[in-house]
Amino acid sequence: KETASICNATTDRSLFLLDELGRATSNEDGVGVAWAVSEFLLTKRAMTFFVTHYPHIAKLADVYPNVQNQHLGSQITSRNGDIRYTHKIMPGPCKSAGDYGVEMTATCGWPEDVVKNARNARQEVQRR
Repeated sequence: KETASICNATTDRSLFLLDELGRATSNEDGVGVAWAVSEFLLTKRAMTFFVTHYPHIAKLADVYPNVQNQHLGSQITSRNGDIRYTHKIMPGPCKSAGDYGVEMTATCGWPEDVVKNARNARQEVQRR
C-alpha cells in the first residue's frame, strides 16, 4: 500500500527515499516492480533516492539522463574473500560481484557450519 500511496501522490516537488523495492518477490518480479516504479517516478520528475540490490536497475541511467548511479565503496580481498567497506559514496553502479552475500555472513560472526552450508547451497544453485 505504501508504494501505491507514493505513486498516487507524487508530484515534481516530491522527495522519496526507497529502500529495496521489490524484495520478498522472485528476482524477476522484483526487478519488474522496481523498474516500473522507478520509471514512473522519473517521468513524474520526483526526486528519488533508490537503494537496490538489483543490478538491472542501474541501466535506467542508460535511458534517463537525469539518473545517477552511486554505490557504497568496498574492497573484497581475493585471498580470503573478506569484505571491507570504505564508507565512501562512489560514482557509478557497484562493480563487485553479486555473490559476496554468503561471504558477508562470515564477517558477521555466523557459525562456521552455517556459513559452510550456505556456500555449498550457493554452489548447488549456481550449477542449476
